[in-house]
Amino acid sequence: MAKSINGCQPWGYETQSDSLVPLLPNTNYVLRFGEPAGHVSMPFKDYVKFVQINLKGLRQDNQYLKKSTFEFLHFANKSFYSIGWINQDDENRKISEHKGSAGYFKCYAIIYPRSNLAYIVMTNTNDDELVYEAKDLLRSRLK
Repeated sequence: MAKSINGCQPWGYETQSDSLVPLLPNTNYVLRFGEPAGHVSMPFKDYVKFVQINLKGLRQDNQYLKKSTFEFLHFANKSFYSIGWINQDDENRKISEHKGSAGYFKCYAIIYPRSNLAYIVMTNTNDDELVYEAKDLLRSRLK
């Protein structure tokens, strides 16, 4: 049974012996020094807007930045990673991905600018496999 704080904030879950075990709300989530997340978080609706702005920006100029600026952020370094975004840009597909974690809460976003499509996977567990399985399922449907 899923647990929440005051009925609205989900608890984190830890994988132990192939089971998800809830973590108490006062669990001290520790990020190692130098990790980029730095406890930055936002409501899901705002993250959806952020991803939509990036998707639209990779397709055309918008009220925030020029298309060339979004291209630089996502694809300046064509060798896999560019300014926070993992990328793939070849004749078959152009993809930009970002993942983040605050320990037991994980987020994964992928943008397909040529298809005008993006999706987000969020979990409240430390199990990377769940995120990758969801990502792979969504990717397989796009082929």
